[in-house]
Amino acid sequence: MPCLDTNYIIAVLRNDPQAVRKINSMEASGEPINTTSINLFELYKGICRSNRPEKTAGLEDFLANIPVLEMDREASKTAACILQELQSSGQTIGETDALIAGAAIANNETLVTRDEHFKRIKELRIETW
Repeated sequence: MPCLDTNYIIAVLRNDPQAVRKINSMEASGEPINTTSINLFELYKGICRSNRPEKTAGLEDFLANIPVLEMDREASKTAACILQELQSSGQTIGETDALIAGAAIANNETLVTRDEHFKRIKELRIETW
């Protein structure tokens, strides 16, 4: 099942043609999609930072029927191990991105993203648009 990353959701909301085609294709296939609570945090943080609260309505409409993966024990453990493994090998990744990856892996999801740094995480399945 596809798990939508923050940059993908933003692309859809901005009507990026490739992102819109992909979401239409996913919806037409009937394949369930979701996102994570961490992605919601990033999206709302962006709205708060922009001082454009009117953007909240569009985001809420988009998210209305999209289930949200929460950070449970397994996702948290997976994220912590990802962060430690990357740091031990001299690589970096933001903590929120480790949490997103942890949730996707723990729930056997494929992350839909264009963020290249996710490719450092061996266990994570990635799909682009």
